Amino acid sequence: MDTNEAVVHDGQAKRYRPFGFWAFVATQFQGALNDNLYKTILVFFLAAATSTTEGHVTAIATIVMALPFILFPGFFGAIADRYSKKDIAVWVKYLELAIVSFGIAGFFVQSPYLLYAVMFAMGAHSAGPKRRHVGLGD
Repeated sequence: MDTNEAVVHDGQAKRYRPFGFWAFVATQFQGALNDNLYKTILVFFLAAATSTTEGHVTAIATIVMALPFILFPGFFGAIADRYSKKDIAVWVKYLELAIVSFGIAGFFVQSPYLLYAVMFAMGAHSAGPKRRHVGLGD
């Protein structure tokens, strides 16, 4: 099917754009890779910079990363219902850039508390309203 052809669904003509799905998949992959890569780097950095064992740092990082999935789903669901999918996706990407910037600053100042706070923010970003729109219409 040509990408310029119109598809009629429920009496409404819609453009067929297959690239939107693959852009969404690429964005989700990049987000998951970013979270896991940051967590792994954080564990090795904190284990080397402090006298804490690697297993202890891994346990704390896992808890801090998973905590937003328990605390915020209702709040993020309400945001997902209120705003459009496009607006949420754009603002979440801006927020992700800000969070990663704070993470880089945390590595430069070697602050474990800032790094754990960034880990919590990345967990909240991963659990955020963007995830609530998967499979839903706009």
